[in-house]
Amino acid sequence: MNKLYAFFALVFLTACGSPLDGSWVGASDDVEGVKIEISGDEAKLMLPEPEGVVQCTVTEVESKSMMSCVNEGESFNIELSVDGDIMMAREESEGKYVSFIRAQ
Repeated sequence: MNKLYAFFALVFLTACGSPLDGSWVGASDDVEGVKIEISGDEAKLMLPEPEGVVQCTVTEVESKSMMSCVNEGESFNIELSVDGDIMMAREESEGKYVSFIRAQ
């Protein structure tokens, strides 16, 4: 019976998508004008001009959500965590978190 419950839970979670999925806009001063679009394991990091759009990949690493990006040959990783309509992001090389809110 437990296998049956596990199967239905997996189907339900797969159908609902990830809590990361959607459009996010920068809410901290440091990320004003920055947007993130996440769909499944793909993401777009939209930076203010002249930087433009950076393509990223979203993965789970050691129970953490990570966004791996490459911009003009330079790669960087961003740790993500979501609580409702607030997403916290931290570039691995920096210790400071910045916040994003879900776009309506």
